[in-house]
Amino acid sequence: MKKTLLVILTAVASLVLAACDSRPTMVLYNWGEYIDPELVKAFEKEEGIRVNQVMFTSNELAITKIQGGDKYDVIIPSEYGTEHLIQLDLLAKIDWTKIDAFNKDTEFASGLNSLLERLKNETNGYDFLEYSVPYFWGNVGLLYNKNKVEKSELETRNWEILKDTKYKVSLYDTSREGLLVALKNAGKSMNSEQTDEINAAKNWLIDLKNDHGNNVSFVTDQILDQMINPKQMAYDISVAYSGDSVYLMSENDQLGYYVPTTGTNIWVDGMVIPKNANQEFAYKFINFISRHENAKANAEFIGYTSPFTNIIAELTEEGGEFADFKDAYQIVFHENDEIYRHNETAKKLIDEAWNQVKAK
Repeated sequence: MKKTLLVILTAVASLVLAACDSRPTMVLYNWGEYIDPELVKAFEKEEGIRVNQVMFTSNELAITKIQGGDKYDVIIPSEYGTEHLIQLDLLAKIDWTKIDAFNKDTEFASGLNSLLERLKNETNGYDFLEYSVPYFWGNVGLLYNKNKVEKSELETRNWEILKDTKYKVSLYDTSREGLLVALKNAGKSMNSEQTDEINAAKNWLIDLKNDHGNNVSFVTDQILDQMINPKQMAYDISVAYSGDSVYLMSENDQLGYYVPTTGTNIWVDGMVIPKNANQEFAYKFINFISRHENAKANAEFIGYTSPFTNIIAELTEEGGEFADFKDAYQIVFHENDEIYRHNETAKKLIDEAWNQVKAK
């Protein structure tokens, strides 16, 4: 849901308005279209602090900017971006005594707690909550046309169904999401740094691409336009994020969402505070956006899953915003699911493999 034009226009508008605004300023470094703009306005009114939003399109780009000395007060990276920033010693630890909007020990969803506990106990693991306040979380699965694909077939075949040439399919056009499909289909880790495993996954994807011919596409945000019209759906099955799928299902009742039990990526984005940030402003913002009524409004606007148990329950109960899409909105952490880790060796191998898939 990140639109380049919106990012440019927002940046220009922010510069014009900033010249006329004498209030103190905090800088929020965030993905495009990843916060309810009405909440930003409400924060500015309540605290008398102007929010200068700067957008990024990838964790890698964001980290390059931060390393280059750009100053931000709150950043919202993905978990592997947070891990990299920790390794670079660029983040301050979260002082949980300054977070009064919720109780981290009792209010997070059980699946999220399980995910973060596993992350902490993995080899070279780390405590996500030591440096980050969860913002949204979700997973990667299969968005499908219910008129063309039976859920029972998805449950039987999982990721392997993408190789069936009777279906028109789309893969998510990033190296991590591209390779995860093939790696998890083979029962391997999506964080693999084993050359033979990554080569096998690459070859599986090349075979899929060659067998499908014109019936396979590589897309990212284009799916939001290509699958929204029930009379003109571009694909039968698409690899998609849960939040994007919830949005599309709310607009197109012919769509369903399935998460393969052979394993997938569960991700979590969090609010982090750089060491050179205005910590007073950062904690004010984090508390404001994490308050129950604000966190709920933000979740309704964005469509991704809240980290808070009570908000998930309210949004999926009868009459809730996402009651009809409960299976997609409620994230369940399964044994074969994983969270991405920052690993330069694995990232290099996966990037190279994906480039070869795209080139064939």
